Amino acid sequence: MRLPRKIENAIADFRNLPRPGDHEWDPGSKNVGSLIEVLIERYHIGKERPEQMIMAHWREIVGDTGASRCAPERIDSQSRLVVAVSNPILRRELHFARRKMLAKINSLPGCEHIRDIEFKAG
Repeated sequence: MRLPRKIENAIADFRNLPRPGDHEWDPGSKNVGSLIEVLIERYHIGKERPEQMIMAHWREIVGDTGASRCAPERIDSQSRLVVAVSNPILRRELHFARRKMLAKINSLPGCEHIRDIEFKAG
């Protein structure tokens, strides 16, 4: 039920609220398109993530023999790449080649922040 304008204004004044029609257009508001652009930039939407880049180049990083027996899992909060390795012998071999692998990973775009590699049984 719609009340007359005088009554709506009186109720708004009594409740200490803005009168109806006073806030129809806000000059400080922004366009939805510009907000979407800000969100895309802030959360890197549409850009390739470091995990995706590492997965795409995994065979080049580890080599043909190790690529099928280990896999990157995640990048932890200390910027370490966690790699699951199928057996302890391969884990030891990868540990010896860690610096070369890290250099290859750091050369990939978006992966410069990775500081170390951790190998775990998996």
